[in-house]
Amino acid sequence: MIIIFGAYSYHTIPKQEYPEVPAPAAMITVIYPGASAEEVEILVTQKFEEKLTELRNYDYTSSSSLNSAAAILLVLDMDISESELDQSWNELYRMIEDIKEELPDGIAEIDINTNLIETTGMLIGLSGDGYSYEQLVSYGERLKNRLVKLGGIKRFDIIGEQEKEIKVEVDLKKLDLYQLSLSQISSILAAQNIQMPSGNIQDEKMKFYVNQEGLFQTLDEIANSIIDIREDKMVVRLKDVAQVYMGEKDSNYKIRNNGENGIILVGYFKGDLNVVTAGKEVRKVLEDFKRELPPDISIDEIVYQPDEVAKSVDHFSANLLGGIFIVILVIMMGMGLRNASTVSFAIPLSMLITFITMGIMGIKIHMITITGLIMALGMLVDNAIVVSDAIQNKIDEDIDRLTACIEGTKEVAIPILSSTLTTIAAFSPLLFLPATTGAFIGGIPQMIIISLTASYGIAILITPLLAFLFFRKSRKKEKAGKVKGAFEKLLTLGMRYKKTTLALAFIILVFSLSLSGVLQQQLFPKSEKDMIYIDIQTEYTSNIDKTDGLVKEVEAVLGEQPEITAYTSSIGGGLPKFDLSIMPQSNAPNLAQIAIRVDLEKGGRFKSNEELVRELQQIYDKRVIGASVIVKELEVQGGLGAPIQIRIKGDEMEDILSAKEKIKEALEDIEGSTNVRDDLPQLDYQFKMKVDSNKALSYGLTKYDIQKEVNLALMGRKATIFREKHQEYDILVKGDIKKLEDLKNLKIKSTTGLQVLLKDVADIRFEPVIAQVNRYEGERAIAVQGEVLPGYNAIDVQTVLEEKIKDMDFPGVTIIPEGEKADLEGDMGNIGIAALFAVFMLFIILMIQFNSVVQPGIILVAVPLSLIGSMIALVVFMQPLSLFSILGVVSLMGVVINNAIILIDYINDQRKEGIGIESACTKAVSARFRPVVLSTTTTVFGLFPLAFFGNDLFRPMAVAFMGGLMVSTLLTLVVVPVLYSLIESKIEAFKENYRHKKLKVNM
Repeated sequence: MIIIFGAYSYHTIPKQEYPEVPAPAAMITVIYPGASAEEVEILVTQKFEEKLTELRNYDYTSSSSLNSAAAILLVLDMDISESELDQSWNELYRMIEDIKEELPDGIAEIDINTNLIETTGMLIGLSGDGYSYEQLVSYGERLKNRLVKLGGIKRFDIIGEQEKEIKVEVDLKKLDLYQLSLSQISSILAAQNIQMPSGNIQDEKMKFYVNQEGLFQTLDEIANSIIDIREDKMVVRLKDVAQVYMGEKDSNYKIRNNGENGIILVGYFKGDLNVVTAGKEVRKVLEDFKRELPPDISIDEIVYQPDEVAKSVDHFSANLLGGIFIVILVIMMGMGLRNASTVSFAIPLSMLITFITMGIMGIKIHMITITGLIMALGMLVDNAIVVSDAIQNKIDEDIDRLTACIEGTKEVAIPILSSTLTTIAAFSPLLFLPATTGAFIGGIPQMIIISLTASYGIAILITPLLAFLFFRKSRKKEKAGKVKGAFEKLLTLGMRYKKTTLALAFIILVFSLSLSGVLQQQLFPKSEKDMIYIDIQTEYTSNIDKTDGLVKEVEAVLGEQPEITAYTSSIGGGLPKFDLSIMPQSNAPNLAQIAIRVDLEKGGRFKSNEELVRELQQIYDKRVIGASVIVKELEVQGGLGAPIQIRIKGDEMEDILSAKEKIKEALEDIEGSTNVRDDLPQLDYQFKMKVDSNKALSYGLTKYDIQKEVNLALMGRKATIFREKHQEYDILVKGDIKKLEDLKNLKIKSTTGLQVLLKDVADIRFEPVIAQVNRYEGERAIAVQGEVLPGYNAIDVQTVLEEKIKDMDFPGVTIIPEGEKADLEGDMGNIGIAALFAVFMLFIILMIQFNSVVQPGIILVAVPLSLIGSMIALVVFMQPLSLFSILGVVSLMGVVINNAIILIDYINDQRKEGIGIESACTKAVSARFRPVVLSTTTTVFGLFPLAFFGNDLFRPMAVAFMGGLMVSTLLTLVVVPVLYSLIESKIEAFKENYRHKKLKVNM
């Protein structure tokens, strides 16, 4: 039953590449048409910032105020739980409703995105030379309609569509001849395109409804609309003063696929389904659809998550199977074929029970959970080894097999339960890490706890049964091996020089800890996907055409590289979030992003994405002017900013700018830094119009009259709607102003019928303006950002930068270190707290088991001993001190003390039989040497594939775990008995002296 249900659960459990990580952050976007950046800051951004501080679990806000828009990033406390996060978002939505009442009337839209971490399951590009956007969208809709019918698709969006509208482009000079205004044109069109219910006519027998045809039917009908009848009976039609045609709306967002105008279909998979299985269904639909397309339309899979998930799961499953094979091989070498087969049976059974539990609890299969299983692999046989060893000893003592199985299991049931509980206790605090970190790494402790619990049940219930069926009396006694003999001699020497032994162990510990300064620090490694991307920010904050031109320059370079197989560009903002490490961008005319597919084997020039990225960056640094072009590798998980980042905030902009220049200069001087920049945009320029109110009123004009007509002339206004073939198109009335002189000569009709030139009532000047205002925690702020060259480390560079900053004087500003260094320190702090809580739980469990306060302390000595091996292993194998290497060190706690528990438990049993302390210690090492070494060996070799053939993310963890466990086990066999002997001898001597004193007092 276990095999059947376990296999079924594995097949049906949803499979993903990464776990779903809740982000305690939200992006609030507010559209305020026509407002300057400074007006948006005062009227919109500040009001949001003040109100948001009242939100529970509020941490900080970071905002950008631009012309006509505000983008406010709200970040909550990183220690927040998932349930608190949901409550905070509900409170946020209610709060936004309250804020709306304080905002100006012109607010067009407020968008709240509380799911910044949602990643697309697929990006499918559709493009074709000579095809209009309308045609491409038509094909896209057909594909979308087929895909949404599949069970695994949550939703599908089409982006890059360029909407159409009816443009009424008025020739203002002709309009002046008839003394008409743009407002009149707009009003006439609205009045002429109307259809109202007319009622009905009822006679004695029937009721007839009256329907009027009042809507425009064709473009010619619009063009022939009468806009005026002159005194000479001359009819003036719209076509006499304007061009009427169907055109594309002015867009601030465009898509290109491989240099051709195109669209993107963005798909999201349901979270409760197997992405790999759903992906196969999608792939079949795509292949069928491709055959129906014209040959000159391209359909490209820019991002296809099912392939990545399948590749990731297959890779980690191969590591898992390799680990299982190695563990079984090690057991066979240590126990013989018959006993090893019995013990090894615990591995597949524990795994299958784990899969069943995962299915029940809704835990998904991804690289983190599979890694947890790999880490638990060697530990799954530990309990079975101890039980089988105890049973085999009983059988060798000529006890019948049934009694041997029962007595042997009873003998070790409590010790291995304690051992299992201590391991579970060590991992349990990792389940309660803050939402973001906990959700990402939580699969590891979950898998270890579930599988170890299953392995204990199997060791107690299944292993004795198999032993009864297959175990036989050993034919020959076990010979003492050279390694065991060496340890016995080493223990004898340690017992002779106890204090020296302990002092030497302490010195080695201090030395190994000092090696941490040699290790590079790293938050997350780069991703191994065949994809890179480019972030582009131009100096032209309000000109998307300039951005488009610069993106074409960037694309031209990509077309020259043989390693680049495909690329997709978004102009006017970022692409939909296509990887976990990428933060979604707000749309802005000066932003662009390019996702690039690479195949390094095609060019043969580069061995890694890192080398290709460096080459492209050098090319763009030389060729592209007027924009920041940054080529990036994907990472396993990203943060909210750049790898190197310093935030400067204050009240006075001059102080902030001064500090910014000093810090940028300091960062540029540090070896290894590159792409040093800040997020302060270049000054923009605009025509500023100041109305002379007195003059305007003397002509019968108000400011509203003037602003309305200027707005109509420049931006245009939706007059009404044109319906055609079940589609609705806006009818936009707009002037034909091309230059400043045209604007100055714009005639505005007053209430008295007088036409007044704009230059007669307003002064128009060309002047610089602030195009973007950045704020942080309610104050104006600038972030200095940077990357690192290949071979250098962002955390090391930032550490040097922060040391330089300490020696600088920055009056009037606050310096806030951010970037990877701050993220790593925060995560390490959380894991450190979890480690302290784990030690406390271990101490309580051991104190209850041994009924002693001293002996748990002796056992816990194994924990710092593991640091020796971990640090040395990280240095030898040149692995970084990362989040996951720290996790490997913390994970060791519950494992390394198991060996000490086995030794202390045996020593105590021997002492109860009247054996002296030192003799009991020596005998314990001799008797428990094989199970201790064998269980350690299985755990270490089970991690071998992960450490040497696994992902860069988990390699430091596996290396730290293996090194720490090996060295800790070897030192535990000497140091723990020596420390036990030293302390217990002192306690015995104290008790003996106390008894003598008590006897003297009684005499």
